[in-house]
Amino acid sequence: MRHANRSAMIRLVLLSIFLSGCDASQGPKYLPDGPWNQEVSNYEDSGHDFETTVNDLMQKFEVPAGMDLETLADRHPISVNLPRGKVADVLNVIVAQQRGFKWAVINGVVNVGPRQNAGSIVDLQISHFRINRASFDQIHAAIVSIPEVKKWLEDNHIAEHGATVVIGPVSPGQPFKPLVSLDLQDVTLREILNTIIKCSGYHAWSVSRDGEKQQYLLIGID
Repeated sequence: MRHANRSAMIRLVLLSIFLSGCDASQGPKYLPDGPWNQEVSNYEDSGHDFETTVNDLMQKFEVPAGMDLETLADRHPISVNLPRGKVADVLNVIVAQQRGFKWAVINGVVNVGPRQNAGSIVDLQISHFRINRASFDQIHAAIVSIPEVKKWLEDNHIAEHGATVVIGPVSPGQPFKPLVSLDLQDVTLREILNTIIKCSGYHAWSVSRDGEKQQYLLIGID
């Protein structure tokens, strides 16, 4: 009987961890000089396109990352072979092989995107964005409901085309990722996305185009 009670207690504790909220404005605790400065050795990757190669690196070393891929058209294979260095060095090798792209650390998040993309939605100025204990689906709905975002989509004749899908709830009716609270004023959409993915359980955001005429914009948060 004691064993059964103990098992139930463990399940309850784990459930409370998964369902706990995150005040995104506080941010996570990283290594003193950033997770992009982790040491790597004999890092190899080849045969994948730019987006996949960056994502694989970021996931392997648990580095929060955002990618602006609106202008990415050339999806040639990237090749990496670095005997020794840091995550940042690997990223330098990757980005050097994608013409016109760069990376930088912004708001404690690695941001990868084009060197020039005037009028990009990620740099759109937002007057106010607020969510309170929002689930994953609610976060996405809140972003695409921002007045400035809706106007940008209309002005550019673009339809928003969904978000990354999270599979499987912890329990019926409960979200798999933590609930997020956030209240920001006079920030860019990039800053909002960067702040959200600094919450535990979130890892990356991406903005890309799809469709024969690139008429769809995909905003993904994972």
